[in-house]
Amino acid sequence: MQVTNVSVASQAISATATYLDQNQVTVKVNGSLINNFTFTNSTVNFVAQLNQGSNSIEITGTNIHGTDTKSITINYAPPATVVNPPVVTITSPSASTSTLNNVQNVTANVTEVNSSSQVSVSVNNVAISNFTFVNGSVNFVAPLTIGSNAVKVTGTNSGGTDSKTITITRQAPPAPSVSISIPSANPYTSATAIVNITANVLNVASSSEISVTKNGAAVPFTYNAATNIVNFSYTLTGNATFVITASNNNGSDSKSLVVNYTVPVVDPEIVICHKPPGNPTNTQQLTIPQSAWPAHQAHGDELGTCPTPTITPNNGNNNGSGNNNGNNNGNGNNSGGNNNDPQITICHKPPGNPTNTQELTIPQSAWAAHQAHGDVLGTCPAAVNPPAVSIVNPSSVNITTQNSVQSVAAVVTNVTSASQVVVVLNNTPITDFTFSNGNVSFSVALTVGLNTIIITGTNDGGTDSKTISITRQTQPAPTVTITSPTANPYTSPTANITVTGIVANVADASEINVKADGNVVPFTYDATTDVLSFNFVLQGNTRFAVTAANAYGRGSKNIVVNYSGPIAEPEIIICHKPPGNPTNTQELTIPQSAWPAHQAHGDDLGPCPKTKGNNGNENKDNKDNSTPGTILNGIKGLMTPTNNAPKTNTNTQPTNSTPKTNTNTQPTNTTPKTNTNTQPTNTTPKATEPKKEEPKVTPRTVQPTTTTPTTVAPTTTTPVKATTPSTVTEGTSTPRVIKPR
Repeated sequence: MQVTNVSVASQAISATATYLDQNQVTVKVNGSLINNFTFTNSTVNFVAQLNQGSNSIEITGTNIHGTDTKSITINYAPPATVVNPPVVTITSPSASTSTLNNVQNVTANVTEVNSSSQVSVSVNNVAISNFTFVNGSVNFVAPLTIGSNAVKVTGTNSGGTDSKTITITRQAPPAPSVSISIPSANPYTSATAIVNITANVLNVASSSEISVTKNGAAVPFTYNAATNIVNFSYTLTGNATFVITASNNNGSDSKSLVVNYTVPVVDPEIVICHKPPGNPTNTQQLTIPQSAWPAHQAHGDELGTCPTPTITPNNGNNNGSGNNNGNNNGNGNNSGGNNNDPQITICHKPPGNPTNTQELTIPQSAWAAHQAHGDVLGTCPAAVNPPAVSIVNPSSVNITTQNSVQSVAAVVTNVTSASQVVVVLNNTPITDFTFSNGNVSFSVALTVGLNTIIITGTNDGGTDSKTISITRQTQPAPTVTITSPTANPYTSPTANITVTGIVANVADASEINVKADGNVVPFTYDATTDVLSFNFVLQGNTRFAVTAANAYGRGSKNIVVNYSGPIAEPEIIICHKPPGNPTNTQELTIPQSAWPAHQAHGDDLGPCPKTKGNNGNENKDNKDNSTPGTILNGIKGLMTPTNNAPKTNTNTQPTNSTPKTNTNTQPTNTTPKTNTNTQPTNTTPKATEPKKEEPKVTPRTVQPTTTTPTTVAPTTTTPVKATTPSTVTEGTSTPRVIKPR
């Protein structure tokens, strides 16, 4: 009994049953009759639904000559459930990185797991339990120590384990730094009692780590953590020393500023009667600083108010002895003519305090005296505040990056045009910056190592500069990790295999190649997640190589996949010659392994010749055993129906197994005589009748041998026993069932 092992519950089964009709065939599966089978051209086809374990398939053919039964046993074992191993991908940070922070937010995806119990997280080999797990997404905060920190995420299921590790380097925090930007000079001489001071304080957490003192006493200030700027104002009473200090656990820094200020001596004001030179009678009452009195006294002014002029009526004629409200030129012969002294504007610089300018309107005649002590004709110039430079981007003036280009933005106050701004990179001026309403922006190409950027603003009030230090690290070389399969070498149970991996530090798929035994393999690559994937149909043991290369280096990983499963069997075309009807050839496509059986009964390799004698039955599209899951499909025609008495001639006289001894109508042997009268001796078709494609023999009766040689009794028949096929003449046979497979 044949035993076959399968892993599919539904199995298509074919068997050849000759000399039978469909109603003479029974099919049983595990002892139960199956009625929904087909029977065409002596072929039985049906689908058997198998139970797990052993299954008995039995096909029986019965005619009047006997019974034939064939059976097979099919062991059905469902394939073991394949559990894909987990795949871990750390998405943030996507690669090893460095930071000044003492913690790092980490996000990862873990596939093929459904609960947090299948996930473990560790930092420096210390388990982290307070992570979250939602739909395969893992989130947690990794505490960092100064130096290298190994952050590991692991997923585990019954199919295997996968882990991913990234390295986060925590840099030692820099100590605070202090720089005073306004005023830019040190020591600084203030012209006014009120002084405004601005400083930049970096690498502090808040204003609590900053202090400002004046001569040892605390001074209130404001601190903007976004811009790192400290501001304060102070009213001077003399020279002062300011100290700005920043301190934290990483260190401290301080800067001092000396401001010199001379408290002006109070210059009381006095009232004088001013006598303009050249027109001394046109007196003017002025209030002037007492310190200016000597100069006014020198040209004849008098201390105190001017006397009220006395006007004597003179019928409109003034002899020159009167004042006449300043409209008399003193010639005593003025009849109301034009004697005005035009008014002018000057910038008066009080003696002893020349910086405290005052804008005055005086008679033009008084200009000479004012000019003599340094006054300036015209209005006083407006005070000009010096520029102030603030760095907006990057947020810190000391950064480290792997990028080759850095965007920079700054604000420069108290300037009105780009010509008042200078940008320098590594001692080389940068001219292609943009300037709009005090906003300065530009991008610079960084060299590997330290890059220094200086931004300077200048106006009539002074100059201010800020410096940025950017360290560009060397770009890391590409790295390749095979994530699935996790074993290497890996034994695949199927021909179809999917390989996934992580390729980091590449720009795009053009920097990656995948090969199988040296031949290029198509793949997909997601530059956002760094995930690479490809499918491959194995033909045997295969070595895969995933390589990534760019200007910064090269990374590669190999994986060997072993496969010894079935390889698709090649098919061949043959010219099939049906037994019993060899001229009715059929062109079939069969598995190569089936050829020896076909060759044994006379089939020819290759297509059938196209001849008229082929009855047009070429059947090129018929495939033998091409349906997966069919057991021994295509056996039909491999077994030749058995005839116990082969024909020996082609005339209308059937050949008897015993040769005749004479030519009269009385046969001398025990075989019934055949003749050409209207009484046929059997129902066997004549040799000249067309033969059918598949012989289908219907059990029938034949004439028995009689003891009276002179008569033939065609109407008296005795059935030949099915167990003695040697007595059956041509065209009569027991049923035969070729064992289904």
